[in-house]
Amino acid sequence: MNYVSKVTELSTEKVELGNMGALKGAVLILKNVESNADRFFQDLVDKVDRSIQSWKAMNKHRNELYNYVYREVDGILRTFDSNAKELGVKPDSIPEYKEVVKLRKTAIEVIKLLDRIKVPKEPLA
Repeated sequence: MNYVSKVTELSTEKVELGNMGALKGAVLILKNVESNADRFFQDLVDKVDRSIQSWKAMNKHRNELYNYVYREVDGILRTFDSNAKELGVKPDSIPEYKEVVKLRKTAIEVIKLLDRIKVPKEPLA
C-alpha cells in the first residue's frame, strides 16, 4: 500500500467515527426531546384538568347568582314595588330600592360575562 492509500483509509475511518458520534448525539437529543414532550404534555393535561375544575366552580357560583337575581331579587323588587304603590310612594324615592336595582343590573352583566366563558377542552379531545 502506498502512502496516499493509507491516508485515504485513515480519513475514511475518522469520517465513519465522526458520523457515529453524530448519531449517538442525535440519539441523546431525541430521547431528551421525547422525555420533555411527555413531561410537557402531562403538565398541559394537569393544567387543563385544574382549569376545568375552576370553570366548574365558577359556573356553580354563576348559577347561584343567576337563581338569586332572577328568583329572589326580582320577587323582592316586585313585592316592594307593589307595596310602595299601595302606600302612594314611588319606589325610586327609596335609596335602598335604587341600590338593589343598580346592583341587580351589575349582577346581570356579570352573569352575561360569565356565560361567555366556555368550558376548557381536554387536550387532543
